[in-house]
Amino acid sequence: MTTPRALITRALKKTGVTGVGQSADPADISDAFDDLNSMLGQWAHRRWISFHTVDVVVTTSGAASYPLATRPDRIEAAF
Repeated sequence: MTTPRALITRALKKTGVTGVGQSADPADISDAFDDLNSMLGQWAHRRWISFHTVDVVVTTSGAASYPLATRPDRIEAAF
């Protein structure tokens, strides 16, 4: 599994911010991490940007409500 730091380090190398064998400044990593979180937040609220959706299957028990791990932007169907 790729960590956010590894993803950021690779992105900084690909964009030329750091070179081969160099490490990024902590401030650069922090800024890139903020940008990554912002990008993921935008993807969560703008479904047309995302390339897939997630199906969540919940076995019903007649309860009035069911908890989800994260609040979806939209529920397209429930049956």
